[in-house]
Amino acid sequence: MGSGAAPKKRMSSGCQVALGCLGIIALVVVVVALIIGASISWLSNGREAAMSVYPAPALTTGQQFEMGKIHADHLKAYHGKTDWDVVFTPELFNAFAAEQIRKKKADGTFQKGEAEGVELQFQGNDTVLRFSYAERKEPGFYNFELRGDPHIENGKFLGRVDKVILAGKESPWLARKIIDSFVEAARKGELKNEQSANPQENPLAGVKLLRREGDKIHFIVEAGKVPAPEEK
Repeated sequence: MGSGAAPKKRMSSGCQVALGCLGIIALVVVVVALIIGASISWLSNGREAAMSVYPAPALTTGQQFEMGKIHADHLKAYHGKTDWDVVFTPELFNAFAAEQIRKKKADGTFQKGEAEGVELQFQGNDTVLRFSYAERKEPGFYNFELRGDPHIENGKFLGRVDKVILAGKESPWLARKIIDSFVEAARKGELKNEQSANPQENPLAGVKLLRREGDKIHFIVEAGKVPAPEEK
């Protein structure tokens, strides 16, 4: 990933839900930590020739109806400047994220450095998030997998990050120490993203709730901080 995988400030709404928060503190923590730890061989050797495969989610008629309601609530919250309170199953989450990425690529607003693919899974008590980034300067991809328990309340991370895997290899001791330092900052609500337009702003600010509830992910974004929907 290195400096080549740092995310842009503007992400699709699906990716912000996934990556800005599981994004599972996940992306923000990992991306910023790995920028600092770019010299670690685990990262340097983690670039792969191909992106991980993300199967196209096939939704039932009932799930398609549910997806339509999610989109409608998203639009209503964004334009009405109210909280966006949404519940995703993994299938709906994956379909939503894939659709947002597709729309951005179709209308030319997708930027290199944004997630090329995202997948959320539940495996027992573990929440698993897979995502891929293209290297900016050279051919190749960084394929990550995060395992843990996503839980954010009022901009603070209350969950756990058990494993960070790149190209099939778990983070070594030094990389893990760097990641843990950012997890600790997130627990205190002191996380910063130096790559953003507002480097002193907590990138989790505005996330009222991100928590697994049974077989679903419950997500509440504060009014005024709801990401702009891809309406095309």
